[in-house]
Amino acid sequence: MREIAVSSDAGAPSLPSIVYRVIVRTGRIRGAGTDSRVFVVLYGENGDSGKRVLDGSLRSFERGKTDQFGIEAVDLGEISKIKIGHDNSGIGPGWFLESVSVKNEKNQQVWEFPCNRWFATDEDDKRIERDLICNGAAGPGAVDYRITTITGSQRGSGTDANVYITLVGSLGKIEDHRLDAHRSNFERGRIDIFSLQTIDIGELSHVTIGHDGKGIGSGWFLDKIFVTNETIKKRWVFPCNRWLAKDEDDSAIQRTLMPGDGSRTTYQILIKTADSSNAGTDAHVYIVLVGSSKSTKKIPLEYSVTKTNKFEKGNLDIFTVDSEDLGKINKIILGHDGSGIGSSWLCDNVSVIDQSSGDTFKFPCGKWLSADRGDKKLERELLLED
Repeated sequence: MREIAVSSDAGAPSLPSIVYRVIVRTGRIRGAGTDSRVFVVLYGENGDSGKRVLDGSLRSFERGKTDQFGIEAVDLGEISKIKIGHDNSGIGPGWFLESVSVKNEKNQQVWEFPCNRWFATDEDDKRIERDLICNGAAGPGAVDYRITTITGSQRGSGTDANVYITLVGSLGKIEDHRLDAHRSNFERGRIDIFSLQTIDIGELSHVTIGHDGKGIGSGWFLDKIFVTNETIKKRWVFPCNRWLAKDEDDSAIQRTLMPGDGSRTTYQILIKTADSSNAGTDAHVYIVLVGSSKSTKKIPLEYSVTKTNKFEKGNLDIFTVDSEDLGKINKIILGHDGSGIGSSWLCDNVSVIDQSSGDTFKFPCGKWLSADRGDKKLERELLLED
């Protein structure tokens, strides 16, 4: 593995080329080894090594084995993190990585990167690549980011492609991080949440998000992205409201998004219909969210992410609502127009999740919304659960 040193205009290397020894320790638990192609990226104060495949013997990355690889690159200076992962190929691709050490062969400095996690689509958090922070490295500390993607509700909005994101901040960037947590990620109207632990990259200036165009129905309509630094509770919203599709819009499958109006947010509304006889309704249901600072108008609940036939007996229906940030949701007003055959409805409970903050507000109900049952009310005011 060799990278040509960065050169000046005169053709002389501007940074010396040195060799890094990468020592990879595979765990000893059952099934820890992998047959996949493993790669690593080293990140230092002078740049990064680029993506390097760790080619070794056919018995590399076996259970309990320690493998060593040499990488020639420019002098990266103090190394703060690495990205390591695999391509999920081969029989038994799942891998349990214990730790990685990186040694500068010139000055003998060593950086340690503990892991003790699975890289597997059927274990742990289903991820096959991770950013590892140096244990005791100088520079920015590790922080937790929450990345929330909102897929549009238009027909055909969802994608089966592999989605990647790059975050760019005032202190650095996180490149080509794969967003993968569940088989049903990025479905129509879905809100997906991903966690990322890495170095603090400071104030975010922009993000770049895209996909590889693979799979049947790869086109994706992205509404927006929220990124939250969970350590300092700082959030950014990146509006998109465009297709990432080869056969839609401008045919682009990657977009760079700038921070938008932080006064808006997305609410996920979960409504549980009671599991009782005739509890469902065919009426048109609406909701009003009442917050500490302001409230919405009546919002019709038209498209359920989870169910084609909404508000049936025992259903959990999920809806996505874009709104001004209302602050703490203290109460909701839930009702319907009484239309349709069998309009009476027994709602069990409602939960509202603010996707920008991650806060959840729960509202018990357990009463009929009906013109001829209970107290014959079609609309109810529900208060926040204590």
